[in-house]
Amino acid sequence: MTGTEVYVSLRGLLKKIIPMEIWGSTTNQNAFFKYVKLMVKLGRFEKLPLDLLKKSLRAVVLKVVLPPPWGRWEVSGGRYSCSTTLLRLQSVRMNWPIPKAKWKTMEETALSDYKKLGVLSEIDQDDGGFAENLGKVKTQVYSKRERIPPHRELGKSSLPGKEKYDINFLLRDALDIFNYLWRDYPKLFGFSRLGVTSIYPKWREFVVKRKQNGDSRPLYFVKMDISKCYDSIPQDKLFRVITTNLKQKELPSTYVIRRYWVTTITRHGDVRKTVMRYVSPADGIRYDTRSCHQILVDLAKNGRHHNSIITNQVSVRVEGVDSILKKLQQLIHNDIVSINNHNFLRTKGISHGSVLSSLLCSMFYGHMETQFLTDVDKDGLLMRLIDDFFLVTPHLDIATNFLETLFSAECSEIFGCHINPSKTLTNFSYVYNGQQLQQVAQDWFPWCGFLFNTKTLDVRNNYQRYESTSFRYSMTVSFTSDDIINAMKITLTHALLRSKGLVIFIDPLINSPGVIIENVYHLLLLTAFRFHSYFQALPQHTRQQDSSRLLGMILDIASTYYFKVKKVLRGTSEKSTFPLSLAAMRWLCVKAFHVKLSRHFGVHKMLVVRLRQKRRELARKLDRDTRKALAGGSIPDIPPAFIKTRC
Repeated sequence: MTGTEVYVSLRGLLKKIIPMEIWGSTTNQNAFFKYVKLMVKLGRFEKLPLDLLKKSLRAVVLKVVLPPPWGRWEVSGGRYSCSTTLLRLQSVRMNWPIPKAKWKTMEETALSDYKKLGVLSEIDQDDGGFAENLGKVKTQVYSKRERIPPHRELGKSSLPGKEKYDINFLLRDALDIFNYLWRDYPKLFGFSRLGVTSIYPKWREFVVKRKQNGDSRPLYFVKMDISKCYDSIPQDKLFRVITTNLKQKELPSTYVIRRYWVTTITRHGDVRKTVMRYVSPADGIRYDTRSCHQILVDLAKNGRHHNSIITNQVSVRVEGVDSILKKLQQLIHNDIVSINNHNFLRTKGISHGSVLSSLLCSMFYGHMETQFLTDVDKDGLLMRLIDDFFLVTPHLDIATNFLETLFSAECSEIFGCHINPSKTLTNFSYVYNGQQLQQVAQDWFPWCGFLFNTKTLDVRNNYQRYESTSFRYSMTVSFTSDDIINAMKITLTHALLRSKGLVIFIDPLINSPGVIIENVYHLLLLTAFRFHSYFQALPQHTRQQDSSRLLGMILDIASTYYFKVKKVLRGTSEKSTFPLSLAAMRWLCVKAFHVKLSRHFGVHKMLVVRLRQKRRELARKLDRDTRKALAGGSIPDIPPAFIKTRC
């Protein structure tokens, strides 16, 4: 839905639920609607001053009216207010383009699907399932066929003395310990990768090793997705896997969790104080004898914290494996789900909203890989991001065996691993149950937002996820800053440097110079799109900015990106040298902004003229071969995926 459609929907809702007597006058009503319209257009973390609304309202004598059916009037401090507990669900039901009579059918269908799968079992309030559980998970479920995402919210704890704490808060110690195991004992999680940043070192190692060995054999790519992985994991099997892993002899039986403060300055100049936690073994082979002070000093030396003030909180907690397993047993076996005031016990799978869900899932499928997928990465690479498998191998028999294993009934029955054939993708022909699986028609193979070249192993960013999306609502526009250009520069630079998988696109040990130029140009073009979106969101009276300062800001963004890239590559390897000069980087940046902003010449007239002049000036500083390489890497000017984006 567009912002205008959302505003019209909200305006219709407010007219239905708020009586005219509450507004006092049509002037107040229109002033409030104008405020709502401005609010709908806000981006992330943006705030609208309440004084703007107060100045538009007129004081009138209000009549006491009956409360609407979705709430009740409350009097506090001489002011009337209305409880809106049921307003959210009612607003969706009143404005979603689905008949009201169908909502109940949708909920019943979704519950029926869960019951057929054996995921939920209805219980009474006095059922024994409430005896040992961390709390309830409040959920609104709808049939997936209606394309309405279910709303899940972990509630408060039901343990004695812990009622005021959230369930995820009680699991923070277990989360810290699992993160420690992920860092120091990665074999427990198999081929799992947690986040896109952990994909880069594995892919780099594979590519470098293959090039060093002179291996030119064709590669076979496979992508597979586990259907409803969180809802299909057998609970008993999961708990046995966790217990076996945590009680291994080489692992500690007790952990020490220390807390400390980290004070930093944000990119907007604000002071931020964050509570950090550090886990170390209290016994076993890797027993850490360092003091807390020495640990914090070592963390600072190793580069974990930059430009920060670290303060020891002198807070130490000792957690044993048995205590963690007790909480996990309550989380897994006694997971109470509340749906429309009915209580259900989860009999299969794990909670979707838990902070531990991804780690538990990764450890569980890591155990499955040790039993069914041994030696599958011979001369190749296997990675898994939660439930998405990605295999690259020069052996066709290994690729076909990998497909047959994950499609097998044994893997499905023991580990609940149900593969979705419609989401399976290969670069070779394979038939499953008489059905031809999807096969890529070109050399670029997609996986988790990346595009991998099946022949050269180059990596690109998959920008198709930006289709039909708006950059406006992914940024925070500063309306109150005294220096609009500086605030814009900080926002755009931060978004550019935090781009997903930044290093993997520019590493010369992975990508050819032409692909690196293309990746850099696309990232800078994405920044140009964000610039236009940011500029359009500014109030009309603040858009009259000096075009020379805007050009200087664009060149500064290119310089900052260039030096950041060189610093990152120096940290990966001495052999990794960036193939572009500063002048070449600036030329690409100026071209990206010129191409985008020239499509909106009426808005950026003077800046477009300056960009055209600067582009010619920078081109004269480059030699002929460099100009040819840059021009070839930046064609087409705007890729098809960018054309379908909305500013």
